[in-house]
Amino acid sequence: TEYLDDIVAKYPDYMPTSEYTDLVVNGLVDAVCEAWDNRAEGLVGWGYSYAVVGENRRVRYFDDHALMYGSTAAADFSHIEGHVDHGVYLLFTYDPEQNLTGVLVNVASPSQASESGQDFVSADFWHDVRVELRKRYGEGLFVLPQCSAAGDQSPHRLVNTRAEQRMLALKYGEGRGRPLNDALRLDIAKRIAYAVDDAEPAVRKDL
Repeated sequence: TEYLDDIVAKYPDYMPTSEYTDLVVNGLVDAVCEAWDNRAEGLVGWGYSYAVVGENRRVRYFDDHALMYGSTAAADFSHIEGHVDHGVYLLFTYDPEQNLTGVLVNVASPSQASESGQDFVSADFWHDVRVELRKRYGEGLFVLPQCSAAGDQSPHRLVNTRAEQRMLALKYGEGRGRPLNDALRLDIAKRIAYAVDDAEPAVRKDL
């Protein structure tokens, strides 16, 4: 109760979990019913491309222990542990005239470029992906993001971090790093959009 009292004091419009659950369930039911009532013929096509989004976040040391987000500057740093999947898995939808209507985008990285420092709900880099793709393919484009198996993945680099930060500052301006990391979000959005641009023309050959 004390925990909730503190939240309500800071956020008078706070919505309790029970109300939020009703909101989500009703919204999902309405969306499914609307989709069913407006269903129409169309085409689908699947594709595959690449974008650097997730990086392995487990750091291994010479004494054989590992840490999540461990220091790579430590004297006993050995290597980054485990696999990284830079695949971008895509499912495109088209109307009967082959106009692109939507895209499902699946990447192996949680959407946590703004990993901490904010006290609000955010779509993180997926918001920026939607904005970027709609610039390229039209404001009506539906974008459905998916996070595939990514337990050890993160959008934060643990090696070459200063080089990346320098480039992000040169591209998007200073002061756009942590906590919100909007420069990183924008960059990830462009990487994913380039992957969509790479795959979509080829996918049209097999709808």
